Amino acid sequence: MIGSKSKYQPLKSWLDSWSPKSTSIIKSVIIHGESGVGKTTLAFSFSHQSGFEPELILDVDNKHPFSKVTQMSLNGKPRIAIIDDGDMVSKKQWKKVSDFVDKKIFPIVIIIENFKSIPYELRRQCLSVEVDKPSQENLYRFLKSKTSDFDESHLRHIAKVSPTWRSAELNLLTSPNGFKCEEEIRQKLMVGAEESQSILSGKYVGNELKNHPLNLIQMAEYNHAPTEHIITAMKIHSESWNYAGLSRILKDFILTLRTHHQEPVPFRKSKFIRKGSKI
Repeated sequence: MIGSKSKYQPLKSWLDSWSPKSTSIIKSVIIHGESGVGKTTLAFSFSHQSGFEPELILDVDNKHPFSKVTQMSLNGKPRIAIIDDGDMVSKKQWKKVSDFVDKKIFPIVIIIENFKSIPYELRRQCLSVEVDKPSQENLYRFLKSKTSDFDESHLRHIAKVSPTWRSAELNLLTSPNGFKCEEEIRQKLMVGAEESQSILSGKYVGNELKNHPLNLIQMAEYNHAPTEHIITAMKIHSESWNYAGLSRILKDFILTLRTHHQEPVPFRKSKFIRKGSKI
C-alpha cells in the first residue's frame, strides 16, 4: 500500500483487534478522500489482511441491508460491512447505519469523499482515515508497473497531469504514446458552509450550486460583501419566482460574490420559538 504506514496503522490495528465485546470508544471507521485515490482498495486490502471477507452494502434502504454480513463467508471468514460512496446516503439512511454501528454486531467501514457529509453524532465515535492524493513519483512507478510499451516521457507526463491513481490508469489506457493529455482539474465535493466559503474566496471551480442561494447571500452579507451586491442578489432572488430563467441568472451572479473573510454565520437559537410551540 502506497503511503505512510503510520497513517494507516490505526486502521489496521482496529481491524486486527475488532471484537463485539471490545470496550473501545471507536465503533467504526471512516475512510475519506478524493475520488480515485484508493479508498476502496485500502478498505478491501486491509480487511483481507485482517481475516475478514468484505461485503459491499449497495442499498442501505433495503429492508435488511446488513443481513448477509452477520453470516460467515463460504471460506469460513467473518464478514465486514463496507459502505461505499457514502456521499449518496441520506439523513434517514444514516440513522439506520448509526443504529447498526451502536450495536457492534460486525465491523463497519464507511467510504466517503466529504467527511462532513456524515452526521456529527456518528462520525465522532468513528476512527477517521484520510487518503491523500498520490505523488507524481508514485504515480510514475505505478504506470511503469502497468506497461513497458510507452516512453518514459509519456508516463511521466501522465503522472504529472493525473491527480489520482484512477485517472492515471484511465489516461494510460486511452492515450497513444506521446499524446499530451490535458491536466485534469478536480473539485473537492463540498457541502454546507464549505461550498459558500469556497465561492466567496474565489477558489470554487465549476458553475453548480448545491446549497440554497440565500445561504450564500447570508454568508456574503455577514462577511461584509459590498452592500450593492447583496441588494442586487436579493432583488434577483425575489423576482426569480415570477420570471422563468431568472434562477439561472441569480446563480451566475452569486457565484461572483467575493469577501475578504469567509466566516460561517453563527447559529442563533430563536427566543420566540420554544419546545412544543406551534408556528
